[in-house]
Amino acid sequence: MAMLSIALISGAFTNYLQCFLSIVLHELGHLFSMLLCKFQVSGFEIRLFEIKIIENKRYLNNLNFDIFVTLMGPFTNILLFLIFIHFLPSFAYVNLFLGIFNMLPCNNLDGGQLIFLLLSKRLSYKSVERIIDILTVITVLPALILGIFVLLQSKNNFSLLFISLYLILSLFVRNKKYI
Repeated sequence: MAMLSIALISGAFTNYLQCFLSIVLHELGHLFSMLLCKFQVSGFEIRLFEIKIIENKRYLNNLNFDIFVTLMGPFTNILLFLIFIHFLPSFAYVNLFLGIFNMLPCNNLDGGQLIFLLLSKRLSYKSVERIIDILTVITVLPALILGIFVLLQSKNNFSLLFISLYLILSLFVRNKKYI
């Protein structure tokens, strides 16, 4: 409610709505592909920075199906970009960014899940987890530094810094090593 109030007061409601709708459509892309592959979805979790589809046996299925499900979220965003680029360019670019962003090799994003799927067939779970943690840090640290630089230069654009901090926090929370 607080975020909604701030968005309404600041006049940024349309931007937040476009982002939220893009995220929901991204997750619906995953959900649709899970249903096509006959995965049994047991529920949804909505957290502060994440919408998660709960499916207990996903990684026990066919690797090609798992890759298909992982890629359908970003593919949905890219498809929405292509559909809306001439009608609603701001919504289209939100989807383009979200699709590309989700393919970063970070533990909480689709790119990290794709790497997990590909490496877990050859390496132990612990090794794959360590590789993805390292890739997350390698990806996020330059973005964090750039986010600080952008904030200092613009005095009000904290979006890259916020995203970087979110990815670092998700690394800590997911591994529960540092909390």
